[in-house]
Amino acid sequence: MKTLIINGSANKNGECRKLIEMFNRGINAEVLDLAELNIAPCSDCGGCKNCGQCVINDDMGKIYPLVEEADFLVFASPLYFSSLTGLTLNFLSRFQKYYLGKNKALKPKKALLLMTGGGSTKTKNPAPYPLQLALRYINCELTEVISYINCDEKSFVFSEETKEKLNAFKEKYFKDITFL
Repeated sequence: MKTLIINGSANKNGECRKLIEMFNRGINAEVLDLAELNIAPCSDCGGCKNCGQCVINDDMGKIYPLVEEADFLVFASPLYFSSLTGLTLNFLSRFQKYYLGKNKALKPKKALLLMTGGGSTKTKNPAPYPLQLALRYINCELTEVISYINCDEKSFVFSEETKEKLNAFKEKYFKDITFL
């Protein structure tokens, strides 16, 4: 199963990165660090509506085929004010090409959202709605959200609940893996 992890955190050593590494153990998926890529936001120029392709010349040109070929997408984002990061939302805005463009139907795929957040976040899953909207245009179903809230007080690596959720998810979708 071809899996692609999209990391929306700018912190190379933060809690989100730790969660990605724990998830990726035994899977060895490719990780795209959005902070290290040149991705402009959608400019609503209408180019994709006319030609079926995004006309912005940046790293998304290399990423679209990776997204299209993947069977499974994992989005990882810390929560900023109970929302996905700007990096993540900017990336998702470029799915406009699938919404407006004349693209062929994409193969079905599944997705997971991994989130980390500070203690001021009052709900466990505040951010999946924008992701769900974008994913429907690439024929992708968000199957689960795994979040760890309270990172500002205690690292998620101490959370047995989070480890159990990751293991259960990996058991369900990835049969031949090394568990945590």
